[in-house]
Amino acid sequence: METFEEILEQYEPMISSIIRKLNIYKNYDSFRQTARIALWQAWLNFDEAKGKFSNYAYTTIKTTLLKEMTKENRYSDVQIAWERDDLTNAAHHYQMKNNTVQEVVLFEEIEELLTDDELALLLDLYFFGYSYEALAEKHGIAISTLKKRRQRLMEKIRKQLNE
Repeated sequence: METFEEILEQYEPMISSIIRKLNIYKNYDSFRQTARIALWQAWLNFDEAKGKFSNYAYTTIKTTLLKEMTKENRYSDVQIAWERDDLTNAAHHYQMKNNTVQEVVLFEEIEELLTDDELALLLDLYFFGYSYEALAEKHGIAISTLKKRRQRLMEKIRKQLNE
């Protein structure tokens, strides 16, 4: 039988064809390498008495790639990538749940000081982490208006807490 390098060169078009048929576009190089390893395993395990090598190689490569795709999909389903904002919001939520008594008292003081709209703006900006753009769209007002409201709100809180 031929050397593996010759076999690999001969079967590269088959590998490309299988990858195209399986619509693999993510981690392309990784799947191509997996297919080459599958071809090598097929080359090692092939028994001429059982049929043609090309059929055995095709089946082995395709089966191996399908198994690898299943593993990747299971991993992707379990491992959800969190965006930075989501992580920040989760951290804030955790902090709020595990506050000290002093922080709760401070929050209650601020809550008594502010109107419902001002408190909602404060929570949207700092607790829920909305951007100015998202809040402007949500409330139907200009970003500059939101920034000015936040500035007045912060001045009001600082003034009251410093007294």
